[in-house]
Amino acid sequence: MSEAVFSYLVQDQATTNQNTADARLLLRPARAFQIADVPRSTGYLLIATGEWPSIRIGPSNKTIRIPVKGLQEWIERKLTEAEQARQEGA
Repeated sequence: MSEAVFSYLVQDQATTNQNTADARLLLRPARAFQIADVPRSTGYLLIATGEWPSIRIGPSNKTIRIPVKGLQEWIERKLTEAEQARQEGA
């Protein structure tokens, strides 16, 4: 997935409306799940197992954020794995 396409996906509506190219560095879990097209339960499992990098912020460390770069790397890794599996099966 190209950097430009991924940047477009992670922009929030306010950023898009302002016609700026700035993208967020961190995503809320719901937005990350939407970008990756995974169900909520699967997304939280990916976070809990460490397959998706995440950080916890706030006084009680309950607020979870997903680094954009980490999500992009996970998607690219999964695409590479799928391509390799297709080539091995062909």
